[in-house]
Amino acid sequence: MAAHRTARIEARLAPETLAIVRHAAQMEGRSVSDFVASAAYDAAVERIDRHEAVLARMRMRERWSDPAELERSYAEMAADEEYEAEANEWIEGLIGDIEPGEFKLDG
Repeated sequence: MAAHRTARIEARLAPETLAIVRHAAQMEGRSVSDFVASAAYDAAVERIDRHEAVLARMRMRERWSDPAELERSYAEMAADEEYEAEANEWIEGLIGDIEPGEFKLDG
């Protein structure tokens, strides 16, 4: 079995912040180091996911503004799983950007 290597980081925290982190770690029965490492990992993954969603929305906007892309048939777009996934991410992103009552349909 290969030995696991770990990397070390240091952070300077205000005493109040450290107290809160310690308390949260104790509540979960974890070490401060484990708690901070897990929180940093979760935050990094969330940030990466948000960034990738923004890039997907930008690609969709480019596609929708390109007349050549609009000429693709609906059947081709439906068969293109990558396109469908990007479209779904773009639509989900729009839903989060729209304020209630911002758009009203006449009718």
